[in-house]
Amino acid sequence: MPLEAQDPRYAHRILITGGAGFVGPHLVRALARRFKGAEIHAASLEGAAVEGAASLTLDVTDATALAAAFSAIKPTAVFHLAGATHVQGSARDPDWAWTVNLHGTLRVAEAVMQARAALIHVSTGEVYGLSANDGHSLDEDAPLRPANHYAVTKTAADLAIGEMALRGLRAVRFRPFNHTGPGQSPAFVVPHIAAQIARAEAGQAPAVIKIGRTDRARDFCDVRDIVEAYALGLEKIDQLEPGVAINLASGRPLTVQWAMDRLIAAATVPMVVEQDEGALRPNDVAEVRGDAARARLLLGWAPDYAFEDTVDAVLKDWRHKAREGKA
Repeated sequence: MPLEAQDPRYAHRILITGGAGFVGPHLVRALARRFKGAEIHAASLEGAAVEGAASLTLDVTDATALAAAFSAIKPTAVFHLAGATHVQGSARDPDWAWTVNLHGTLRVAEAVMQARAALIHVSTGEVYGLSANDGHSLDEDAPLRPANHYAVTKTAADLAIGEMALRGLRAVRFRPFNHTGPGQSPAFVVPHIAAQIARAEAGQAPAVIKIGRTDRARDFCDVRDIVEAYALGLEKIDQLEPGVAINLASGRPLTVQWAMDRLIAAATVPMVVEQDEGALRPNDVAEVRGDAARARLLLGWAPDYAFEDTVDAVLKDWRHKAREGKA
């Protein structure tokens, strides 16, 4: 019998919710490397094509649509990425954030449990919220003190998955801290800066960077490191406590100013910085530092990408978009 037939990693039928978003294509590539021969399906509201995966249209808040997708695919594992991912967007429409982040997650988890599949649930380091003000590195035992609509809806979903694991759900709860990389929306800070520079270099916009607070320090990782952890979570899920929470972080807070300085230094035109009052967050914390010791212990995971290289890759990505008229 060939090795592939003996190894359960090769038998997976994987469904990725929110698979056409920023993280999904990176995850597809990571899964294809780690699970040779796996059948990968990337679901999204629009059914957008994702290279390396079969695409389908799926609304995770629609129980009937979920049942149909599970019946057709019969997934052995689900990576739940779908959600309202933007802090400001969640604040503008809290009902939408609750519907997607909590109720959508509950529907996905119930379907996973009924299918006796495995769930890799993507939560967020934002669940710790104001606990960052205590000045300590945040491990998985830090108090959950979410400080915005996005964070509180994600916290509720995180806790719900933990409770369902007590009832038999095979799940891992990942709590990634800030991560970025090629393909991320300019709604997030590093691509927000990079996109403005790329447009200015291409003569498509004034050479001005509009931004909120730049003295805030965040724990950044490269998305390509984050998806490797997700893949490891599935590979090792039967060795882990059901519902285990695992932080993904660098342990190295960097200020927004640091990222902006690096990007401005690489710009081919002089850039002017203007503060955008509309981008300022209430209940913001000065510094966030994550503790990923559990990820190292249980998964053997640590970030590989230097964040300097990540920032450079984001700018390269936006320069390409500007050249193509897509910035």
